[in-house]
Amino acid sequence: MSIAILSYGVKDPEKVKTNVADLNNYLDAIPAKPIEFNGICIKNEDGTPKLFKTSLEDFINSELDNVQAQKEQKKKEKKMLTCILVGVPNANQYGLYNIKRPLSTISKQGLQTMVSRIKFKLEQGEVILNTNLEALGITV
Repeated sequence: MSIAILSYGVKDPEKVKTNVADLNNYLDAIPAKPIEFNGICIKNEDGTPKLFKTSLEDFINSELDNVQAQKEQKKKEKKMLTCILVGVPNANQYGLYNIKRPLSTISKQGLQTMVSRIKFKLEQGEVILNTNLEALGITV
């Protein structure tokens, strides 16, 4: 599995082997981390923390997750230009109020009124997710 992923786009098999060896050496240098579940450290019978050593598959999955999270954040930021996003912070879902034009073209007073009305309708735990409103002079 690892060679198939690391060989993508690389024609030279020796280069692939070198890349895999380099990555394995890098992973061996990463110290083992304590295993936590819901913020609680899992311990061995002798009371020492159980440790987790990062494998090649774990490392690749983590990198792919990071790329996916960056793509999602970029999509959100693009939507924030014309929409007001609402939801629970750090959740995978959010709702939006589509204004259908750039928020920067709306008067400061009009946009502040919209934000206040939306804020009034929010359910418990929900917040306005837009990070661009403060730059427009709007208080959330």
